[in-house]
Amino acid sequence: MDIDIDKLLLIFDPAFDNLDFSIQNEAYLAFNALVYNLVFSYVKNHHSAQDIIQESFLKALKSPPQNVDVNKICFWLKTPAKNNAINHVRKHQRMIPTVFDNDSFENRYSHLNETLEQTLEKKEIFETLMDCVSQLPKQLKLILFLYCYENLSYRKISEKLKVSEGSVRQSLYRARKAIKEEFTIKWGK
Repeated sequence: MDIDIDKLLLIFDPAFDNLDFSIQNEAYLAFNALVYNLVFSYVKNHHSAQDIIQESFLKALKSPPQNVDVNKICFWLKTPAKNNAINHVRKHQRMIPTVFDNDSFENRYSHLNETLEQTLEKKEIFETLMDCVSQLPKQLKLILFLYCYENLSYRKISEKLKVSEGSVRQSLYRARKAIKEEFTIKWGK
């Protein structure tokens, strides 16, 4: 892959907004070529990768480095793109882990072809899972709710509840483990 450093350096031009659109587009395309494979390797989705690349490009425009070292420009541009991709993956993995087989939920519209028995079984599984969650101690339920439904980070939860981040991590681990054990006992699988 041949990256045009001169086009990437245009990103740090203070007059970037005043440049001709075709030149701005060339700078963006050079940036896209530089980071696309890296971002895609994390998110595994073309549209998400493009969103992350656009966001990273705008961040690069807004906060260029003080001293642009031409030898390190690619590294400097890849780092925020990589971090945005990692954050995207973390954000979209925040779900209560279940003992469900992912293949059974692969098709969003599988319920259209399922039998009444399958529909009732899924409903029973969900109710059993919610029953397992309801049996958690109040503090574990609260932390699980803040993490899964409010999408708060470990740090935000720790600040909100005035506990350490390690305590939040440990509580989430305990909650997941308790749910899985109780579900296994009740469901028998």
